[in-house]
Amino acid sequence: MPEPKDFRRIVDLQLNGRLPEAEAALRAWVEARPAHAEAQARLGMVLLSRAQPAAALPFLQAAAWLEPGNPQAACLVGAACHTLGRLDEAAASYRRAIGIAPRLERAYNNLGLVLHEQGELAAAESAFKAVLAFLPDYANAWANLGMVLAAAGRDGEALAALRHALRLRPADTGTALQLALCLERSGEPEEAMRLLQACCGQEEAGVAPRMALARMLAAANRAAEARALYARVLEREPANLKAALGACLTLPLVHGSRTALEQERRRYEAGIAILERMDAGPVRPAQAGQLLSDLAWVNFPLAYQGLDDRALQVRYGQWLTRLLQHAPPAWAHPQPPGARAGGKLRVGFASSLFYRSTVCGYFGGWVTGLDRDRFEVFVYHTGLREDDMTRAVAVHAHYRHAPLLDGAAMAGLAHMIAADRLDVMVYPELGMTAELFPLAALRLAPVQCAGWGHPVTTGLPNIDYYFSSDAMEPPGAETAYSEQLIRLPGLGTRYARPAAPLPATREDLGLPAGRHLVLFPHAPFKIHPDNDAVLAEIAVRDPQALLVLVQDRQPALTRAVVARLDAALAARGCPPARHIKVLPYLRHADYLRLHTVCDLMLDCLHWSGGNTTLDAIACGLPVATLPGTTMRSRQSAAMLRMIGLEQLVAADAVGWIDIAHRLMNDLAWADTVRKRLRDRAGLLFDQALPLAQLQDALFAIVENNTKNA
Repeated sequence: MPEPKDFRRIVDLQLNGRLPEAEAALRAWVEARPAHAEAQARLGMVLLSRAQPAAALPFLQAAAWLEPGNPQAACLVGAACHTLGRLDEAAASYRRAIGIAPRLERAYNNLGLVLHEQGELAAAESAFKAVLAFLPDYANAWANLGMVLAAAGRDGEALAALRHALRLRPADTGTALQLALCLERSGEPEEAMRLLQACCGQEEAGVAPRMALARMLAAANRAAEARALYARVLEREPANLKAALGACLTLPLVHGSRTALEQERRRYEAGIAILERMDAGPVRPAQAGQLLSDLAWVNFPLAYQGLDDRALQVRYGQWLTRLLQHAPPAWAHPQPPGARAGGKLRVGFASSLFYRSTVCGYFGGWVTGLDRDRFEVFVYHTGLREDDMTRAVAVHAHYRHAPLLDGAAMAGLAHMIAADRLDVMVYPELGMTAELFPLAALRLAPVQCAGWGHPVTTGLPNIDYYFSSDAMEPPGAETAYSEQLIRLPGLGTRYARPAAPLPATREDLGLPAGRHLVLFPHAPFKIHPDNDAVLAEIAVRDPQALLVLVQDRQPALTRAVVARLDAALAARGCPPARHIKVLPYLRHADYLRLHTVCDLMLDCLHWSGGNTTLDAIACGLPVATLPGTTMRSRQSAAMLRMIGLEQLVAADAVGWIDIAHRLMNDLAWADTVRKRLRDRAGLLFDQALPLAQLQDALFAIVENNTKNA
């Protein structure tokens, strides 16, 4: 029979990290003395350390059975179940440990983590606060509380908790990363980057802070720095697909000039060629979620270069689809649609923006407006935020809130969509957010469609149709899409008329009297360098013209645009300070009030205003536009033509400047235009015909797919 001193030597093997030897010795010990609870527990711990939770669980359960009053044994059972994804059993084990030892901090903390994974955010918060009530300096609990508060959308409270956790444990790079992400969401990107830069100075920080910093650098228009950091990560981890994507495809959001834009496009095309030589290799089903996470990338800035993107989008889409070819079979060959109750079509909508946003304003109507006698509707909301608009959409559908926080969540959503056995899947704004793009590359429904929420072809082989606005598309638009184009009448959706803003004065908004105010409120990444000369010419033609811009949430982007405009004005002999006014970031209500004090809104070349123009029209503010050759450059022109104001649509740049000049100086004509806007704006809003044709189109494409199957 082995002696206690022999067992001590076995324990020393475990404590010194000699795990294979410890496992062999503990197995022999347990075989000889199966009632030895500590040996059972230690063998389970060794197997957990060797990433074998399924093998560990029986030994840990035996230890807990042998010592039912031992809270540590119950905790270890919880840890094994948690690792195996058996969350209900894990939670029960942690609660059992708490029942035995009400001040066992690890049990509360781990219970909170399980509850967070289950989406039980309020219960998770309670668990972390419970341990902090008797152990107020427990840094882990503060960090995890911050994580839960952030997931609940309570960023202010999350910031406070994460800052406190970092004060307690200043070298914790994991907490620093969580704090940086929360700062970014809270509109403090520069502080977030400073925090991550400090993290990256620590060799032990690992890859995650570097990847987050690279992404934030790209969002701050520091593309070259972002690419370099992605490349350094790739040197450390040559198989890191996300780093490869960043190193090859990161583009500036604001270009310094047209020449710089063209250089970046050539760099991007070379990056695509590098990726095309890469392969992810065989992927086991258990790795599918990680692969989806690694490929969560979207070429959002490409579309703002004002060029035909079809060839590049198709190349990227084909590469992405090839890398996903080893995904689970259910994701490539969907099951036949479910039984149609009463002949109803099963249609799903997936978006990260089903909350108060431009996308939900446009396409929430696609969900709420479908005839429930003809359709069974499923909504997959993949963003964190929920609000009144979310709830308005949710009541009209089988609503699934599935935030795509990691690869496991992405894989879970893929399984969920496949299990719902849809007839047709619709992605209203595919290309806006990274996490949905690789999911859309899969074949989760027999028919898959994109909408014009991001008005550029997806390039994905598994997206079959593209729903767009007929009024906005140019002749021959079919050639711009890899999908089959379906033109819906009018705006292509039923858009609710915005509420009239409260009155305002120029003084209220910090704007001067006696000037001609030209509102130019577009997001900085929309403002192509080709706009600069036009804006400068407007200032030359009218010395009283003042360009009114609004600060972006990312101040670096606004600074880049303003620096470019300053140079264009100075080159024409116009003092920039006299002709440019940048207002601070405005709440939406104040942004609408701004329209009531301006003389006109100037549209944006290459990427026309969409929701921006609808807001202006609803507020009675004239919009001067110059349409281009792509759908995304013709949205304002379509809206103005629909309400009989084609005189605001220019044929060339000179005509565009003439329209703006006349709106500022011909007061009688400007009043006539404003009256016509007020009288005819209703023709744009709350139109039922686009939804009626959407419904017919959905049935037609499903029937066509069934015939050709």
